[in-house]
Amino acid sequence: MSFITLFLIFLAVLGVLYLARRPIFRTVGNFLISKDKAHEHPDAIVLMNGNISTRPFRAVELYKNHPAPILLARLADTQEVRMGVIPNISEATRDLLVKLGVSGAHIHLLKSDRWIAGTWNEAILHCATIRNHNFQKITIVSDAFHTRRARWTFRKVMRDNEVDFRCAATPYTLDVSKQWWRSEYGLVQVVVEYLKFLHYLRIERDARHKPAPVESELPTADEVRPLIHGNSELEK
Repeated sequence: MSFITLFLIFLAVLGVLYLARRPIFRTVGNFLISKDKAHEHPDAIVLMNGNISTRPFRAVELYKNHPAPILLARLADTQEVRMGVIPNISEATRDLLVKLGVSGAHIHLLKSDRWIAGTWNEAILHCATIRNHNFQKITIVSDAFHTRRARWTFRKVMRDNEVDFRCAATPYTLDVSKQWWRSEYGLVQVVVEYLKFLHYLRIERDARHKPAPVESELPTADEVRPLIHGNSELEK
């Protein structure tokens, strides 16, 4: 096959991809979104840390339909939190839930002396509580672009097919399935989410032949902070 023929085939492929770019991009965005129907009567609602401007409001909607315990992992304190400049985001989220009408008795702020940050670590902490209370129906609240990875992570950490994890996406953020490539926010969220998914696949592969992850396996806050902040005078 001549070089000219190969070049023409290459141009044709590029042309087809260009013409089909919108359906391809929409498929890429849609893959990240779980299409679950939230439990009507969940045993518990897991509120993932992250966007305090959107996720708590969705959790409150579900709570008002059927009051259930809301589980919220307390993220590890950052340097700014320990200096008293800003509140811990998880505690701020709890206060917001109360202001939105959730009974304080129904909010369970899960604390740990370990480093809790990121979906995988949050799932380990949550799943310990789910096991202890024998919860079977769990609704996970997060932004749409995060729902597939969140549900996948909980299933891998729990390793118990009897627990029915479903995701409820907040409707208050940009729908990444619709022209996400046209905005800076959508582009960043989708690309970063795929990178995180690849990273979690590696984590799950490494843990596949080990017992289910437990909280004691997570690093302590003192072990992680020097890696983030270095040996600055503020750390001493």
